[in-house]
Amino acid sequence: MAFRMTVFSDNYVSLRSRGCWAQHGFGALLEFRFEDLSLNVVFDCGPSMDVVKHNLDVLKLDFSGVNAIFLSHGHYDHTGGLIEVVKRIGRRIPVLVHPKTFSNRFAKRDLRVVGVPFKPSDVESAGGIVVPCRNPVDFAGKVFLSGEIDRVNDFEKVEGYFIEEDGRLVDDNIIDDRALIANLNGEFIVLTGCAHSGLINTLHYAMKEFNAKKFKAIIGGFHLESAPDERISRTISELKKIDFQYIVPMHCTGIKMIAALINNFGEKVKILSVGESLELK
Repeated sequence: MAFRMTVFSDNYVSLRSRGCWAQHGFGALLEFRFEDLSLNVVFDCGPSMDVVKHNLDVLKLDFSGVNAIFLSHGHYDHTGGLIEVVKRIGRRIPVLVHPKTFSNRFAKRDLRVVGVPFKPSDVESAGGIVVPCRNPVDFAGKVFLSGEIDRVNDFEKVEGYFIEEDGRLVDDNIIDDRALIANLNGEFIVLTGCAHSGLINTLHYAMKEFNAKKFKAIIGGFHLESAPDERISRTISELKKIDFQYIVPMHCTGIKMIAALINNFGEKVKILSVGESLELK
């Protein structure tokens, strides 16, 4: 079996990024090849149509074989390029979302709009089939979109956001935050968009729900850009208890956390930016 992830949207570019643009956000094409199954998934769609269009043109990614689009949660930096992605696929395509994904959302600090920048009807008009679901979604017992992730520890808290519910602005716990989990012959890949549920909560969820004991790779945005030192320290401490081969910090992980990962895990840390691919077997 083989896994390939090509990043078409992220916060950073490198000399290997081949002219791609960086912008705060995340989007990737995932290609899974099992003996009895081939599955292509777009996981998140970047922050804006223009950046995604430019990067896809540069990378010449072929989306014709995409089976589904997964959205990790309803923030603009993971959904702004969705309609461009749907159009590139060129046929009716399921877009799996949580029922709260298209809610009105705001940053507490300045009431900046941070939600999805269009309506489900716009996605449908472009060719998407919006599928709201809370439960885990199982593809042949090998690739999963998680359900709602339990918030069980005391140090991974969601702060800083409002959501509109029943005509009121209330604290947003971002309950729609989900991860992709794949079983590679007993070794697991976990891919997060922002890990608003908490990176450790997400890994514990995979261990509980899918009996994941060993992780081939832990990948994605870990939402620790502005995290206090104590949270970073506790996250590192918990990661030391988990059996993983690689960790790939991206998007909103933050420089302090990336440095802490490198200091503690050395060559297990892989740095990836826009236009680059990760291949695992």
